[in-house]
Amino acid sequence: GVFGSAIGTLAFTKAFSLINPSLVILLQKLQPLVAISGARIFLGEKIKKPFLLWAAVALFGGLLISSPDIFPKLGELNFQLGFLGEKAMLGYLLTMVAVVSWGVSTVFGKKLTLAGHNEVQIMGGRFLFGFLFLLFYTYANRSLVNFDWHFVIWGKILVMVLLSGLLGMYFYYRGLKTISARVCAIAEMFFPLSAVTINWIFLGVKLTPVQLVGA
Repeated sequence: GVFGSAIGTLAFTKAFSLINPSLVILLQKLQPLVAISGARIFLGEKIKKPFLLWAAVALFGGLLISSPDIFPKLGELNFQLGFLGEKAMLGYLLTMVAVVSWGVSTVFGKKLTLAGHNEVQIMGGRFLFGFLFLLFYTYANRSLVNFDWHFVIWGKILVMVLLSGLLGMYFYYRGLKTISARVCAIAEMFFPLSAVTINWIFLGVKLTPVQLVGA
């Protein structure tokens, strides 16, 4: 709950302000590798060669789907100016904290399902501990926090909480009960495909040929 719901999200969001956002998105693609490795270490899941082959295909496909957000900005990187500076290194570190937090969160979510806990119990614990940490974090940084209590903004946040938070996580843990953590790590890569598809339907942002190949 603390790492998967709070620290991971905070670190990922902060990293966008420190380094090139394209680098953040690119490094985030390492998350399935963390989950697969964690499944082997903590759950004893056997990783066979055919799975590794198709996992590589899925990772490459996910990279192609995200390519419009990654490759144009990567071309603007200046490797001689601040690429290994203190600010940049903090950005890489925060990105990897997020990647490890989310990847290991999948593994321990599976571990809890194997221990007999249902999705409501796991969600309740995850959100409770995540919320308690955020309360502490907000209090510790209260001088920097300036809430805008506009009704429309908080209405949209409420919709996000209900859809991507409660409903999304409920289906996530329901699915995690029936598949392995390593397969879940690959199934999560449907996220960028669903995102660009929804953008196409509701915002008119069409998929590029490269994205279609990746899909």
